[in-house]
Amino acid sequence: MSTMDEAREAGKNGAPHGTAVAAAFQTAGRGRLPGRSWEGKAGEAVFCTVLLRYGDFSRIPACLTLRAGLAVHAAIEALSVPFRGALEIKWPNDIMLNGKKTAGILAESDGKTARVGIGVNVLQRSFDALPGATSLARESNSPLAASTPRVLLDAILSSLHAELETPHGADWNERLNRVLFMKDKAVTFFERSRESGGGV
Repeated sequence: MSTMDEAREAGKNGAPHGTAVAAAFQTAGRGRLPGRSWEGKAGEAVFCTVLLRYGDFSRIPACLTLRAGLAVHAAIEALSVPFRGALEIKWPNDIMLNGKKTAGILAESDGKTARVGIGVNVLQRSFDALPGATSLARESNSPLAASTPRVLLDAILSSLHAELETPHGADWNERLNRVLFMKDKAVTFFERSRESGGGV
């Protein structure tokens, strides 16, 4: 199972708002698109899902996935000063570091309860099968302040709370626009294969 699956079950069993389900490693993590997965070895990455109870769909924060991305972005920058200015958010759910994916966010909701899944590559060094991916350790030229996934996880949970539960998050749209990946640059869209969900 994934942390998202575990958080869903925890929600059914009455787990309170803010419950965090974390794993040392993951073998069944899901991406936003069908067929995409997020896996990792023990102790090398952050795998976490946060359960959020709002009671009604209208109370779920707008653009929850992007705002969770802002929280992850802020946590990484706070712990790793050399990454400031190199981190960007790729709409709708990726964190890019030097143009490569280093983190992903997946949000799901049943209308009353939302679940925010967060995966961050921290210590991995090899991405042979994923040339567009990277990790904090791979992109760092100096020792990481976020030396372990647990240190970064604690920072992310604190940052997510500040983003969603305090007035700090009120200017999220302005902050997002400052760190958008490929903002004001020309891009080309192409049709995907049917296996990837179709569309562009």
